Amino acid sequence: MIMIGHFVVHVLPLVSLVLVWIAVFQLLALLVAQLSRGSLVAWSLGIFGINAIYLHKPHALVRLLQFILPLLGAGVATFWVARMQAALISGLPNSKATQIGIAVVETLVLSLPRWLGALAELRYPLWGEARFLDRVARGQGNITFTAVGRAYIRQRFAATPAEFLRIVRHKSPRTLASG
Repeated sequence: MIMIGHFVVHVLPLVSLVLVWIAVFQLLALLVAQLSRGSLVAWSLGIFGINAIYLHKPHALVRLLQFILPLLGAGVATFWVARMQAALISGLPNSKATQIGIAVVETLVLSLPRWLGALAELRYPLWGEARFLDRVARGQGNITFTAVGRAYIRQRFAATPAEFLRIVRHKSPRTLASG
């Protein structure tokens, strides 16, 4: 429990709400990323979850849906979990309006990196092959290429995905020690 004035924040319900929000957000982001399957070339697993890497800029409506639907879904999921569990903050009325407010605040706080990333992409738009190369080069986690991505790498760069990753990320091949 954390005391803030006369309010008591219960840690276990707070952690469960955050975990539910992250899980639902990532699941919905994966599902909505499929809306642009023709230009989806890779999945990147990093510290902020799973990100889709596209070769061509998706339609504006698709991009808007890919941004808003996971946030709305995660907010609704946390609202329903908050309705089922004990009060998150003692001292507040346990009403529907309070639970909606908690879900909205949690969604705004947890989606802040996504908002900042969207603003940065508006300021510095980069699409096409340059964006693809940038995302692959900067990605520190695992990258899994789709069939479209493997075909594109083979056709455009005449390389396998492993060779392509090694070249783009400037890593030398591992050599085995002799004798």
